[in-house]
Amino acid sequence: MRKKILSIILSLVLVALIVVPAFADEAKNNYNPVLIVTGISEYAIVDGNGDNVFPLESDQTASLVAKVAPSVAKYLVDKDSDALMDTLIPAFKDWLSPMACNPDGSVTYPETHLKYQFRESVEEEGIENVGCTDALDKDILQATVDAVGADKVYVYGLDWRIDPMVIADEINDYIQHIKQVTGYSKVSVAAISMGGVMTSAYLAKYGYNDVSHVTMISSAFTGVDMVGQLFCKKVVLDETGAQRLINQLISIKGVSKVIEMTGLLKKLVPLLSTLVDEQIDRVYDEVLIPIFGYNPSIWSFVDDEVYEEAKATMLAGADPSFEGVIDAYHYGVQVRAKEILQNAKNAGVKIAIVSNYNLQISPITDRSNYNADTVIETRHTSGFATVALLGETLGENYKQAKYTDKNYLSSDGVIDASTCYFPENTWFIKDMYHVGFDIESNNNDIYTWLMTADRQMDIHSNPLYPQFNIYEDDIKLLHPLDMVAGDVNHDGEANLVDVRIVLRASKSLTSIDDAVGFMLADFDKDKEITENDADLILNYVAGVK
Repeated sequence: MRKKILSIILSLVLVALIVVPAFADEAKNNYNPVLIVTGISEYAIVDGNGDNVFPLESDQTASLVAKVAPSVAKYLVDKDSDALMDTLIPAFKDWLSPMACNPDGSVTYPETHLKYQFRESVEEEGIENVGCTDALDKDILQATVDAVGADKVYVYGLDWRIDPMVIADEINDYIQHIKQVTGYSKVSVAAISMGGVMTSAYLAKYGYNDVSHVTMISSAFTGVDMVGQLFCKKVVLDETGAQRLINQLISIKGVSKVIEMTGLLKKLVPLLSTLVDEQIDRVYDEVLIPIFGYNPSIWSFVDDEVYEEAKATMLAGADPSFEGVIDAYHYGVQVRAKEILQNAKNAGVKIAIVSNYNLQISPITDRSNYNADTVIETRHTSGFATVALLGETLGENYKQAKYTDKNYLSSDGVIDASTCYFPENTWFIKDMYHVGFDIESNNNDIYTWLMTADRQMDIHSNPLYPQFNIYEDDIKLLHPLDMVAGDVNHDGEANLVDVRIVLRASKSLTSIDDAVGFMLADFDKDKEITENDADLILNYVAGVK
């Protein structure tokens, strides 16, 4: 009898081993293919010799620094800004000129090109190629492959010198190719950073019949305040912002504190401000306007608030036709972004916007105290949520700007999401960098969930991902803002009681049934509750992170 029971059990196990993977594959096969439209620095641009132009490789950066360092050192002594510029400007023009555009917006050097462009699926191209060091961020790529299968993930590499309306044509070509190859009638588009600009241009030009999802990830689809201010020649160095940025970027404990204690920035910022005052016109006339002023793609970053003012500053020497080129995107796409996305949503396209906050942007304009993700301001990546200045809140007496039937205020008092384009379909992540994807954490899960959802998701659809979330980089955990990592019983703190619950759950003496509690308990992100999770939470509680 025992042998018979054992044989039945083994048979069931064997069936499970065969059937479960089959069901998993079938589930993956039900997902539409995904096209990832990358951002401005995901794929290297090289010159005719194959040398990186942007971003520079480490040895190239070292060479550039070595070239200008003596002049910088000399300037610190004699304060001769003209002599300094005589060295800096030629050095930076040598670096940036291969990326220049002509006064009519066309590319100056056609031999400059993307180092990589992968037209076929990740399965055919090889994930080791598509996810190589100087190509697409391998973490979001791997997460998407894990979600839908390598045969259904495609990547569009962005050459950010080209007019967004032209890139829209290329994205359409990709989508038509993907449909033909895969047999699917629709494609899920994930737009990262500047990829949101290009995806918006595609939707404006080609509509949305071929698209199942549009997931905007840290996207610049409504502009970037910093770029708009720079295009208006409003350069302001912010000492507080500089120190805050140093604190964010320097991972070695104590280094940023030493910089603060020595007062280095207090001495350096006034010196650099004087340099800006003396040389700003020369820098714009000789470098910024010739190289970036005629770049139609960069103009897509200039937000509507300052767009006309920026044209008065940056179009000196431009061909008369160029204004029409940039107006086509600005007035035909950027200012219509809400309308374009709303029309897509009305037609059944699943729209999702993910925006990060609580980080410092480059401290070079008077808007550097705007809440950001280090690269783009939160108000832009969210489609104009109302956001407190960095380090501040909206105030104790602040009232939600729009709607009264639902709460769109973050519990930390920083964001009022009622004013953004899609309050019900916009998610926020506190303390996550612009594209801070990490395959070792769970922070990719929110994106793949939205890319593959079988219906329009909203901020109430999944308890794991409410409207406001936080990413704790030191423990690699994304979780709801109102929850504490390790707080399995939701009493407001992680303590030994939670450790005991997790330990008991690992021995099947109790169960953690709610999804959020399970996520807060699963510290090693292996989708199981084990003794290792209990040990990690114990270390976390003890302050050993």
